[in-house]
Amino acid sequence: MKPRLLFLATLLAAVVTPSAMATCNPTPLNFTETVDAYIQQPAQNGGQPGPVWQVVQLSGTTSMSNNCAPPQTTHHVQVWSRIGTNNGDATGAYVCVSCYTTGAGAVSYPLDLELDLEIPSQDGGEVICSLAGPFFISPMGTWFNELAATYSKDMGPSTQVPGSHIVAPWCDSHTDPPDWNPDHILKTGNTWWPYYNSLNWCRRQPNNFGVPWECFGGNINDPLVYGNTDTSKKFCTKYDAGPPYRQTSDAFNKVEYIKNAWLIIRYGLPM
Repeated sequence: MKPRLLFLATLLAAVVTPSAMATCNPTPLNFTETVDAYIQQPAQNGGQPGPVWQVVQLSGTTSMSNNCAPPQTTHHVQVWSRIGTNNGDATGAYVCVSCYTTGAGAVSYPLDLELDLEIPSQDGGEVICSLAGPFFISPMGTWFNELAATYSKDMGPSTQVPGSHIVAPWCDSHTDPPDWNPDHILKTGNTWWPYYNSLNWCRRQPNNFGVPWECFGGNINDPLVYGNTDTSKKFCTKYDAGPPYRQTSDAFNKVEYIKNAWLIIRYGLPM
């Protein structure tokens, strides 16, 4: 199954004044950085999902004042994409200074269903001119990430998103609202379930206790969701709930997720 895109965000960047060639300056035009992330589909053997992938892309065009650049002048993109100690930095192609330039760096990180709390990640990039050096920087941002599990209740068909149902969190009072709080589920099979276990990759800036987590997408969908019929409210991942609820919800719901994944894969329960 093709990996599913979970998140897209455009970040602001900063312009750097070249240190040389003051009379022949490159000017960035419409450079933007995008960050995409998704959790890879679990192997069809009941195992855990993952890894998580982060793809950082920086793209745009450049102009030179007074068309002063020699014909051989180039520019290229340097991208920084990192999770934990894993590095996916990349260098884009060297192209003519008036050409559209882009570069993308992909990095993966193996998921540990018991320990994935506050995993650090970074993203950013710069554009470098062969004549004047770096002249555009999207500053490297640092984030804390978590693998968040949520139990949701099907609230019926959506009138705004055709082919989907509305879902609401069905969490224990200590972990409601959850960090990962989807609002729709997309139908991927023949059966709608009354409840769903789902996983997502969420992030926020460090030392921001109480600030909502940014999760990668507002919908839940196969293969990161599994149907359930249990009417009882569950512990959902809520980092700021603090111990013991943080550890309890983190372990409990991920075990539930794997159990449901194994049952569906082993016995072919419909989705």
